[in-house]
Amino acid sequence: MKGSREEREGTTAIFTRYPAYSVLLCREHRCAVYGLNQHLERHHNMRAAERRVLLASYKDFTLLAPEEVAQPAPYSSPIDALGPAQDAFLCCCTSGSSSSSSGNSSAACSFISTSRAKMQQHVNQQHSVKLTRWSSSTAASYKDHAVQLWQPVKVQTFFRERRYVRYFIVQEEEQEEQQQGGQQQLVGQQQQGEQQGEQQGEQQGRQQGREQNREQGGQHESERQGGYHQRLALLSSTLGALKREDSEAID
Repeated sequence: MKGSREEREGTTAIFTRYPAYSVLLCREHRCAVYGLNQHLERHHNMRAAERRVLLASYKDFTLLAPEEVAQPAPYSSPIDALGPAQDAFLCCCTSGSSSSSSGNSSAACSFISTSRAKMQQHVNQQHSVKLTRWSSSTAASYKDHAVQLWQPVKVQTFFRERRYVRYFIVQEEEQEEQQQGGQQQLVGQQQQGEQQGEQQGEQQGRQQGREQNREQGGQHESERQGGYHQRLALLSSTLGALKREDSEAID
């Protein structure tokens, strides 16, 4: 087998291509890499000659700048090459409102942070919601109010450098398993339906065959009885003729 392009280039252990997002993911560090030369030099201790050979193999691969890379759709399946998803918080407030339950029709805020403290700072500054009265996150009143302001989610990011970090929400393992289970159940139902259809078709075919056999049997019986009556009539006619001949001979 020839193997993949990376295997032929001997770079399987370093990068994974993701053309859909125009990024290269470092398998060791589990993140997207933009400055390939610097990354290979600083984090892989690769010599200049080796770097030149490796970089030449990616000269035809289009890499987008970090700020231009598109984000996967929310609640997509996690990208394995980025490592395990992180725990984070999604702001539930709406732009220009104090909370998501205020009835304001403004657009929902999409701020995400892996830090509860930063999320609290965000709702304080951006949505004018003061949580300083609840100094302890274990207080019941804090929990009751906070649940209206943000919700826990699982996230990943392509880039790890702070200025390029942009989190996107991914499915949790339970959600992914449920989705896969639902798909498997749907496939099973389709297969079961096909099997039932085939069985019904076979039963209908056998029923039609039996009916045709009965019809053909009845037709054969009618033909047999018709032939019998014809022979009986011929025999009667012959006997009648013989009787007449005998009578004429006697006379």
